[in-house]
Amino acid sequence: MEPKAYAIEIHQAEPDEGEGFWVSVPGLAGCFTQGETLEEAVCRAKEAIRCHLAALEKADNRFRRVRGTRRF
Repeated sequence: MEPKAYAIEIHQAEPDEGEGFWVSVPGLAGCFTQGETLEEAVCRAKEAIRCHLAALEKADNRFRRVRGTRRF
């Protein structure tokens, strides 16, 4: 199976927030990260997406066990 690609939105921090960037992932509600440089923010976004998907998978597996359903 080919991995799915997720778009990211990169925002520059407001002057009162200090320097750096913050990133949101529109396709994954609640998935955000930040970095001091653009490169760091993008790298952290990749890590945030992996962690977010792993947490969703774990939650889905727990839900399926509780409900007594099986994956096919």
